[in-house]
Amino acid sequence: MSLVAQLDGSKLPWLLLLAIAMAPLAPLGARANTYELEVEGYEAFQAENYARALELFQQACDGGGSYGCHMIGHMFDQGTGGAAGRCASA
Repeated sequence: MSLVAQLDGSKLPWLLLLAIAMAPLAPLGARANTYELEVEGYEAFQAENYARALELFQQACDGGGSYGCHMIGHMFDQGTGGAAGRCASA
């Protein structure tokens, strides 16, 4: 028997309301994670570990972090993004 079938009719609207109310909170956790990736990527960039920085910025960009996307472009513009990345970005 499914979970929905086990619930009586009076509880289902409350669960639906709770799910709708919590939906905007889901991206906050993802955004915090992209911020951490961007900070770690910046630290790797400052240490001239460009391969690691590019990897972290790519993960942040894929997760919606605009600074990560910006830094990928910056790295390719400055020639620190690597030859393979330059071809992929074209």
